[in-house]
Amino acid sequence: MVTDNYYLKKGYILKNQYVISDYIGSGGFGITYKALDSATGNVVAIKELFPRDTVIRDLDGESLVPQSEENLRVMNHCIARFYQEANSLRTLQNVREVVNILDSFYQNNTVYIVMPYLNGVTLRTLIKKHGRINLKPVLDILDQVGKGLSQVHAMGLYHRDISPDNIMITGQGKAVLIDFGNAKQLAKVEYELKSVIIKIGYAPLEQYYEKGKQGTWTDVYALAFTLYHALTGLKPPGAPERQNNNEYEPLYKFGFPRALSDAFDHALKLRWMERTQTIEQFVAEVHAALDQQGEKAEPWVTDMPKNPVIDGYIHNEYLGSLRIKANETVKVGRDGSAANFIMKEEHVSALHCEVFYSSEERLFFVEDHSSNGTYAGGRKLPHKVPVVILPGEKLMLGSNLAAIVLREE
Repeated sequence: MVTDNYYLKKGYILKNQYVISDYIGSGGFGITYKALDSATGNVVAIKELFPRDTVIRDLDGESLVPQSEENLRVMNHCIARFYQEANSLRTLQNVREVVNILDSFYQNNTVYIVMPYLNGVTLRTLIKKHGRINLKPVLDILDQVGKGLSQVHAMGLYHRDISPDNIMITGQGKAVLIDFGNAKQLAKVEYELKSVIIKIGYAPLEQYYEKGKQGTWTDVYALAFTLYHALTGLKPPGAPERQNNNEYEPLYKFGFPRALSDAFDHALKLRWMERTQTIEQFVAEVHAALDQQGEKAEPWVTDMPKNPVIDGYIHNEYLGSLRIKANETVKVGRDGSAANFIMKEEHVSALHCEVFYSSEERLFFVEDHSSNGTYAGGRKLPHKVPVVILPGEKLMLGSNLAAIVLREE
């Protein structure tokens, strides 16, 4: 259960640059937020390293605190790894199938990784909506994610957390592998800590054991079962369940070609040494199976939803409204040479505040530049720091005589 003190609040600013606007989700290893990069005006996603079994959020609602000396050692190890992996993955900036790492930094006794915010839905959302996905889009995902993973593996990294939750499908049908927070380098030394992070149903048997031998074959298994889930609509059994004879139904029983079913069965062997060893081999075996059958795949089953572009407005009872185009900034003040929305009240500064409207976020961001203060909900906004303001909220500029309301169309 997520408590009020579990995640960072809306409006919280990281690195004096990133303004938290929403909580996206969390797992055992971290929390993901939606935020505005005030330096560029771009919407981003930020992952906070937050191993729940190791740390808790302090009473200040910001810093993370290890729960023991042993947990402090574990957290320090995780921080070092997180930094190292973020720096390694930055070399993949030109790999379209893997989410880019824009920034990483230390704050609140932990590490944050900044990535582009992708406008799309996860593969899990599509499976929930449609039950099962046609073969053609599943092959598209295999080819795109496989290409990205191939380059990741070539760097000596592997993902360890592939699942329908971690594959994003954009409005153009592009598949992007996200959430590399659990990535681990292959090269290890004996005394290193090794966390065991399980995504039940997609994690192979070797991930259930601290000394399990993990490698490229680990990602092969997880990707194969992710695509199996998409093709059949059935969540696969966990690896320990399979050991107890609770097996999955082979693809041929759903009407798929026997050769394709065999390619998946090879990738889903419980024993890693019997399994398809590389992503390249898995992709090749799947395509060879379909070429053998002369299989024709169906197109995408769904059109991706597109968010409407909505504009914002600054409204004053006497001056009327000024439109703020999506993702643009309007300056409010007394001086026409410095401001777009002009208010002549004596308490209003020449440039009193800047108002940015994010259409994608459906939020306003206000930055005070005044000498008399900008107030929202009775609180004075910090000077020259962007603050999240909800649509419909009233701002007081220097006094109660100068008020504006921020609205959407």
